[in-house]
Amino acid sequence: MLPGVGVLTGAVTVADLRRILEAGFTNIRELSEHTGYQGPGIQEGDIIGPIVYFSLTFLSITGDHGDI
Repeated sequence: MLPGVGVLTGAVTVADLRRILEAGFTNIRELSEHTGYQGPGIQEGDIIGPIVYFSLTFLSITGDHGDI
């Protein structure tokens, strides 16, 4: 991964989480691994967003591109 890409992804994710909540979604499921690190911030109230059920690892069906 390029330096700083994780920070940029995290910043975009935080903005997206707020937009999701403002759109009226109070609970969402996250099936990739990009927002799992924001979970503690949401729970502690530092990040405004819906309740997110995180997978923390990429989920895919057996035999798909995520099945490594």
